[in-house]
Amino acid sequence: YSLDIWSLGCVLAGMIFQREPFFRGSDNDDQLVKIARVLGTDELHEYLEKYGLRPSDDLMRKVGTHSRKSWESFTSENAPHLVTTEALDL
Repeated sequence: YSLDIWSLGCVLAGMIFQREPFFRGSDNDDQLVKIARVLGTDELHEYLEKYGLRPSDDLMRKVGTHSRKSWESFTSENAPHLVTTEALDL
């Protein structure tokens, strides 16, 4: 179910921030970079450690180090009414 919830979250983000798809990557590596730039890399590193995953050094250089961005920073000037506390709490 976790993939379904992740997918739903991406669709919801695309809808409320008027950005479809929300994470637009040109390939798998670029997709991860886009996600890391929004969600930050601290939790990514925790996830990798928890599951014993070792991505290539090249991929980790691409991902870099990023802090988590606030969801409000993605608010579209065309639809600020969609970015509600309730929507962001999902």
